[in-house]
Amino acid sequence: MTTETQPPSGGYQKTCAHEGYVDAKTCIAILFPDDGLSLRHFRKLQAAGFVTHLKLGRRTLFNPSEVLAELERRCKRRALA
Repeated sequence: MTTETQPPSGGYQKTCAHEGYVDAKTCIAILFPDDGLSLRHFRKLQAAGFVTHLKLGRRTLFNPSEVLAELERRCKRRALA
């Protein structure tokens, strides 16, 4: 579940209330319920190092809170001046 909060500096910031590790499809469903980010694009982001993950044997798990924080940190759009 994601919620939007208004930080003191203005604008909106997306936060994730989910704790724990989940698989890729569940992580996408939690973070992007409306957009429907594709699994292929999510894996591309993972391969490029934009998505933090935990590898346990054959399984790759994601913490949605950490993924959201990392994507927000790395994927900010810069306005043209």
